[in-house]
Amino acid sequence: MMRIKNLQSLKGFQVQIKNRLLSTQVTAQKNLVGEDRVQLLTSVTSPFANSIALALKLKGVQYEALEEQFPNKSQLLLDSNPVHKSIPVLIHNGKPVAQSLVLLEYIEDAWPALEGENKRPAFLSTDPYARSLARFWADFINQKLIDTAARIMITVGDEHEKAKKEVVDHFLTLNRHMPPLAADSQSFFLGSQEMGMADIVLSPFVTLMFQPLQSICDFKFPDSSKCPPLYSWISAIQQHPIVKSTTPDPALIAQKMAFYRQVVTSRARQQ
Repeated sequence: MMRIKNLQSLKGFQVQIKNRLLSTQVTAQKNLVGEDRVQLLTSVTSPFANSIALALKLKGVQYEALEEQFPNKSQLLLDSNPVHKSIPVLIHNGKPVAQSLVLLEYIEDAWPALEGENKRPAFLSTDPYARSLARFWADFINQKLIDTAARIMITVGDEHEKAKKEVVDHFLTLNRHMPPLAADSQSFFLGSQEMGMADIVLSPFVTLMFQPLQSICDFKFPDSSKCPPLYSWISAIQQHPIVKSTTPDPALIAQKMAFYRQVVTSRARQQ
């Protein structure tokens, strides 16, 4: 019994030392650049920007959200991301970082995981293979699922029908490669008890695009009987308190997407 208590005390002491070292590193960085100032150039309808807002919230990072009013682009956006001229852009102590997957890696490095009282989650495993899987699926979700879903909104005719078929195929592919999740489990995509990189990237697809796409563009994703793992994941994500707190008003999102789709179809009829 005494040995167990000694081991527990040693483990607790090791966690304290690790956190103190990390805290010292963060403090040293702040002393060099001053207090952290974090700004996020964003848009309420952007799944890419919303994934970064979610990541910052999960890490407990305070930030200022600067909403871009498209189709206009602010001078700050043009100066901060002169190559792509797109959101999201994170400005950390005056230094801009762009592209959503790059940003997630940056956030993971700038605000590393902590244990104990001031716990901060890790988005990537310490295992190299698990890290590679998370990066692979995060890229698949962005490049295949979300980009294709966006094409549904901006195309008409044959291209529109092709995009609808492709996004369903990508949805099924994702489902096939998801591990089975129990309905009452808090496990997420790659089997972790906490949201990781792939979950953060996929979450805005569910909260912003999943329902509006089906109602506005008159098509259906396969139902839960065909995709149990994916729908179990969707249920777990929708119940996550931080996901709830960062999800924009669904009615506002649906209204904006319906208006944008109306503009696209009206222009197509005029051509």
